[in-house]
Amino acid sequence: MPGMEATVHNRYKQTLSQTEQYVLSMRYSDDLTPEEIALVLDMPTDEVESVLLELQRRAWAALQSSTDYSMATYGHLRLHT
Repeated sequence: MPGMEATVHNRYKQTLSQTEQYVLSMRYSDDLTPEEIALVLDMPTDEVESVLLELQRRAWAALQSSTDYSMATYGHLRLHT
């Protein structure tokens, strides 16, 4: 199943704008706070938080609509900003 998970992840990532990719990478790869991301990208913190919430919403929707996975597979996941 890891191959299928990577496929879903890559499909999702292709739908992101450059800013969304930066925010996602800084938050989850670099472990920066929304405040730190805002400083790096020179944008308001509330805008970074909005981007993160939208990314989470879209990721969850993509997982729910995926025919490759059942909700039982992802029931343990909790999305946090």
